[in-house]
Amino acid sequence: MAHQEPDADSNAVENEAKNLKLNSNAATIVNESVNKFRNLVEFAVDGILIGSPEGYITDANSRFCEISGRKKEDLVGKHISLSKLLFTADSILKAPFRFDLLEQGETVISERELLRPDGS
Repeated sequence: MAHQEPDADSNAVENEAKNLKLNSNAATIVNESVNKFRNLVEFAVDGILIGSPEGYITDANSRFCEISGRKKEDLVGKHISLSKLLFTADSILKAPFRFDLLEQGETVISERELLRPDGS
């Protein structure tokens, strides 16, 4: 019995199957990484706000909501410039917002003193 070379169609199908498996594995790895990140943020002992480069709050962990006395849905979508309602004026002066660094692709981490809704 003579050996037959696979035709181009079967090679293409085999290559597509390999690509699909690689894409599936990559998607699984990305999903696992996203879940680890979400858990890290959500279960952190510190309050964490995450924002867009444009300054909009995109997420707040439970701890931030607890210590700030605010609900997540009241924070997400708001611009950080409303921070006079969130942070003391002194803490904003000490740790100003660095949108310039965000525009350059930098990660910015800052600590500020919070104001609760009752002003305390």
